[in-house]
Amino acid sequence: MDLTHEAAIFTLQVGVVLLAAKIGAEVFERWLKQPAVLGELIAGVAIGPYALGAIDWPGVGRLFGTAGAGGDIPIPLPLWVFAELAAVVLLFVVGLQTDFGSFVRFGPTAVVVAVGGVILPFIFGDVAAVLAGLAPSYLSPEALFVGAALTATSVGVTARVLADAGRLDTPEGITILGAAVFDDVIGILVLAIVVAIAGGGAMSAVEVGLIGGKALGAYIILTAILVLAAHRIAMLLGAFRSNGAALGLAIALALISAFIAQSVGLAMIVGAFSAGIALSRSRLQASLARDAAGLYQVIVPAFFVVIGMLVNIPALIAVLGFGMVLSGLAIVGKVVGCGLPALALGFRPIGALRVGVGMIPRGEVALIIAGIGLATGAVDHAVFSVVVFMTFATTVLAPPLLLPAFRRGGQGHGATTQPLQFELTLPADLYDQFLRHLLGALAERGFLPAGGAGSAEIRDLRRNDEIISLESLRESEGVRRLRVESETTIVDWNAALAAAGANAENELVEALRRATTPTARI
Repeated sequence: MDLTHEAAIFTLQVGVVLLAAKIGAEVFERWLKQPAVLGELIAGVAIGPYALGAIDWPGVGRLFGTAGAGGDIPIPLPLWVFAELAAVVLLFVVGLQTDFGSFVRFGPTAVVVAVGGVILPFIFGDVAAVLAGLAPSYLSPEALFVGAALTATSVGVTARVLADAGRLDTPEGITILGAAVFDDVIGILVLAIVVAIAGGGAMSAVEVGLIGGKALGAYIILTAILVLAAHRIAMLLGAFRSNGAALGLAIALALISAFIAQSVGLAMIVGAFSAGIALSRSRLQASLARDAAGLYQVIVPAFFVVIGMLVNIPALIAVLGFGMVLSGLAIVGKVVGCGLPALALGFRPIGALRVGVGMIPRGEVALIIAGIGLATGAVDHAVFSVVVFMTFATTVLAPPLLLPAFRRGGQGHGATTQPLQFELTLPADLYDQFLRHLLGALAERGFLPAGGAGSAEIRDLRRNDEIISLESLRESEGVRRLRVESETTIVDWNAALAAAGANAENELVEALRRATTPTARI
């Protein structure tokens, strides 16, 4: 094997994937007014091994051959690994941007939502496979694998849409993220049982409990260790002075956490999310999020392009009818199965709808389940192709359904009716610096100046029907007081306040460092 040539081919593949990602995102976001992730998925279909990637190019051959990462997944192994790294970065950044307090607060709700989002889709998939003639009985491997594939939730697509729209810190966003994590644990149980039945075996309640306990225990222990050690980890990262050291070490932590999660049967993205949400409590949160933005924009789109490359267009044509039916059931199963528990636990109808729609995408998780079924001989290519169609359809439809749900209806959770009142007194110079960063942090979360010119003393910021009023008061010479009020509780206020404080602190520390650096004399 010519390693130099293989490295060159991989480099070319990554270059083409990144190029396709940016072109697709530009077309969809700029001209079609749709989320960029849709353009990246469609671009992946276009350049994939079943489309342009199958062409024999002079001097290169088939750019995206059929040497898969496992089973019948047609992506070259190095490219699949690159996409998995992109998914790890995505969930690490998502965790970093999540308000930890809100995540803990909505944790119990997320568990109930996750359970509801598993039971109903599994029943829909199992029954549909039998009625369509793809499985002889409800307990046959084919039916069970289709049901298991419908239970999965790929948080990557939803997390990307919520992050781009500045909605990660809403009750709906927090619940979706938490439910998707617990979905992964429940999915392990479902998959283990299905594989055992497909192999002619049976699992006792004790065996099922051991598998679930191991997965859930590992997740809780990993997250608890990272959360408890977050401030010490931040101090360690801050002790490094070389350029980019903090971000590099934080990404290393995410990768190691991803490996630990995978080694105990969880998805790698779960470990990466745990690392990110732990560091969201640290004083480095704002600087890490800012520094990671460039890496995020470069590498994360590659993950969605690769997901699009898995779509086998010729195979899908043969199962198009049932694929559309199954996709509809997959959507209804998540919207109803997740939405009803959310509604019962304090969400308003529009908020419950957002939670249900946010849980729709199946992504790579469903493909992995289908790939295991194909590799073990439990399902044939027809069933595999149906699951691939359902996966792609739910992944593509989720963003255009989710964004309008957030744009209308206002507050989604009944607990957001308590008023916000906040006051802060600072020296004038520090006050101006802090206020500038606070306005920036609120703008990143979707709060923009309300109608009217306003004044330097009073500013009104609006996000849908949420309004924040900021009033600047002069206490005495050189001292200013900031008064913040809102008729509703702003769920991501604490996150915005922490980000503003961290940015102001970092700016002050950097200014002091420059002021105290000895100047060389000639």
